[in-house]
Amino acid sequence: MPVDDLNDVEEVDPRCIWPNEARDFTPWLAANINSLTKVLPFDLEMIQVETEVDAGYVDITATVAGNNTRVIIENQLEETDDDHLARILAYAATYDARIIIWIATDFAERHRLVLNRLNRNTTGDLAFYGVQLRTFRIGRSKPAPLFDLVIQPTATLSGTYRRNSNIAPEDDRHKDFFQAIVDELSKLEVFDYETIRDTKSWFEFNSTLNGVTYVAAFTTRSTARVKLHIRCRIKPNHRIFEYLSKHGQEIEVKLGESLTWEERSRGIQHRHLIALYKPGSIDSPEEELSELSNWMIGKLAKLKQVFDPYLDDATT
Repeated sequence: MPVDDLNDVEEVDPRCIWPNEARDFTPWLAANINSLTKVLPFDLEMIQVETEVDAGYVDITATVAGNNTRVIIENQLEETDDDHLARILAYAATYDARIIIWIATDFAERHRLVLNRLNRNTTGDLAFYGVQLRTFRIGRSKPAPLFDLVIQPTATLSGTYRRNSNIAPEDDRHKDFFQAIVDELSKLEVFDYETIRDTKSWFEFNSTLNGVTYVAAFTTRSTARVKLHIRCRIKPNHRIFEYLSKHGQEIEVKLGESLTWEERSRGIQHRHLIALYKPGSIDSPEEELSELSNWMIGKLAKLKQVFDPYLDDATT
């Protein structure tokens, strides 16, 4: 295809598509719930809109497919605010929901901290998910919604609710391995529990900037990796990688080693990775795993020490 035939990706204000949250967006989401569950670890059924509870009306209620776990969804076509935070807590209590999903176009840092703290301190009882909604258009195409899971529990809610309830043995090994790293970094006061989210094979630690995180991971190529991960769907972050790249040689001198600077794209998703690699996998012998754990701890602490000042300068 000739390069001249390519179209630009344009971000669209969700309010231009759904002018009214209650009348337009909520019914659309209820009818297209699969658009949301693609980023969640479970499917939903028994979808209802505007369910009345003692504290008011819940935008959407549902249950996890295959069991009776109650779910509430609160929609907000703008940045999160304290009023909606109070609502989800009140709705969760009066509806006896165990999974709370808050959808917004952006999450204020204080609300990220609150949800992460709740997830840390209500493990096994409640699970809070934060989902960012953005909408895009390519050329003259119809706008398309893009959901991004930005907050999630760091442990599985008690009771089976994930799509695949047959936990593979390696899942427990990943969990134990990364939990030891999290505990050590918390003890060293490098990161705290409110900055963490996890998946099967990696842990992510928030930086001071929205969409910029420090990550420890095993790749699919039997390699351990620590990285600074920049999600470029958040507009200002396009400039952060450029700023860091300009200071790349200076940064590498402070780190004492060379970094891998990567730009990756998939459809309209763009991200930058600044990474260090070391051979190894979760299947490595215990002695090597211990060495990998120490390597990840040391490199994450060093990355944070070196990069945090540059991240602060990049946005000033």
